[in-house]
Amino acid sequence: TPVVILRGMTTGLVTPTEASVLAVLYTLLLGILHGEIGWERLLRGFEDTARATALIMFITAVGTVMGFVMTSERAAAGMAQWMVSFTDSKVLVLALVVLVLLIMGIFLEAIPIMLIAVPLFGPLLVGYGVDPIHFGVILTFAILLGIVHPPVGLGIFAVCAITGLRMEGVVRATLLFYPVLI
Repeated sequence: TPVVILRGMTTGLVTPTEASVLAVLYTLLLGILHGEIGWERLLRGFEDTARATALIMFITAVGTVMGFVMTSERAAAGMAQWMVSFTDSKVLVLALVVLVLLIMGIFLEAIPIMLIAVPLFGPLLVGYGVDPIHFGVILTFAILLGIVHPPVGLGIFAVCAITGLRMEGVVRATLLFYPVLI
């Protein structure tokens, strides 16, 4: 399978996405030829995949709607104005932005957070003298924490759907990483 993926991409015959499809089809063909995959197992795999995908897409849709509501109600713009009126300290404004990003990460998905935070907080922080790359790194870590934090945490739901583990166990295991990421 790695040969199919790497050879296809290095020769330029396929894109990475197409290479992944080829790898799945190649693996499926090998499983059928070796007798390890039957119709019943294949259909069960399709059903499990459809359920996990539906769960993830539903959570993404709800997060996108939530982002739209926050944007149309100008909630994030109000938070930014409050931060500017609150202090002149670059460090304190940066800490407040991190706090707001962490709160947004609890309720929203990654793309709505980026669509809201980059145009809103980017110019604000650059005005305070924060490097845009520094802001990008902070934004990435805040989104990462949101992905592994309930209630919306798409990463946790994906892990639970794929592994069959309970939400409590996965959340307990990820709690160890929060202090390091903050």
